[in-house]
Amino acid sequence: MGSAAAEPGLAGPDDAAAPFASAASPAAEPGSAPEAPVVRGGTSRSTRWQAIQSMFVDDPRSSLELAAGLINDSVESIVMSVKEQQHSLRSAWQGDDPGTEELRTTLRHYRTFWNRLEDFSRET
Repeated sequence: MGSAAAEPGLAGPDDAAAPFASAASPAAEPGSAPEAPVVRGGTSRSTRWQAIQSMFVDDPRSSLELAAGLINDSVESIVMSVKEQQHSLRSAWQGDDPGTEELRTTLRHYRTFWNRLEDFSRET
């Protein structure tokens, strides 16, 4: 059986997390765009996905049950990552009376984060 990426209509093991793949805080650099935290366990999920595909021939139903569990785990990781980024952005401006420049920079980070969420939403 070929890889998931080679099969039409199937995403690779880490494709769902792509919009949230790197980890910089909003305060890292004034001109940098914020990145959502890394979705952890990519290698492990990749290995799990390969095992799930391999077992399909012998036990299709169990393979699908495991695939559903893997997707559930990935969705939970993505949601946690988005919430962590949201919290990080909020913390950047709700502290000790931030200056206008800090607020402007944080707004740029919000815009970048918004664009990533919109891109992710369009893909689904």
